Amino acid sequence: KEISKIIFYRENVADLLTRLNADNLKPSEVYKLLRPFANEILLIILAKTSFPRIKRRIISFLKKYIWIKIDIAGEDIKKMGKKEGILFGKILTSVLYKKINGHLKSREEQLDYLRKEFIA
Repeated sequence: KEISKIIFYRENVADLLTRLNADNLKPSEVYKLLRPFANEILLIILAKTSFPRIKRRIISFLKKYIWIKIDIAGEDIKKMGKKEGILFGKILTSVLYKKINGHLKSREEQLDYLRKEFIA
């Protein structure tokens, strides 16, 4: 299992650096890019890279983005009349990305977003 992780990291780090250095990445896009990588790998990249933008994005991910949690759950979606299923994960992930981007701060804002985007 560890060897497959090492192979994954070796094969994907160059692409990751290119994508992380792109202009106008949203915080949720940084989150999506960095989430598959172990924090130890990100710390190594942070220590080795000379690109300030990449450093800032990794630091933001490690200090902020991975700690952001949504204030709703599948139960809230059920209460709105949706049947439990695979779509729940996609809905909750969408809420998480909106929260990471700073668009949904409170539980009420998250519930309103659910109602408008997925329930109506």
